[in-house]
Amino acid sequence: MRGTLVLTAGGIEIECVFPTDRIADARQSFDSRVFVDGVAHYDGESALPVRIDVTAITLAAEAPDLLRWRGAFQPKAGVAVDADDEW
Repeated sequence: MRGTLVLTAGGIEIECVFPTDRIADARQSFDSRVFVDGVAHYDGESALPVRIDVTAITLAAEAPDLLRWRGAFQPKAGVAVDADDEW
């Protein structure tokens, strides 16, 4: 089965080839964000593949959990922060 993976960044389309045992996974993942594993084929003109022979499909989380980053970018206690370095 053949399909198309559309990248969320830029809407670039990449042709995908799915083995028959992955057709159900491919159908369930339509209109969803996914990660794919497989063999990528390049034409030498782009850093992105022109085709992926898909071996596995994993659904990505619908909404990224940004709470895990809470406090990660706070200055550490005892570390001087220059006001010019503030964003």
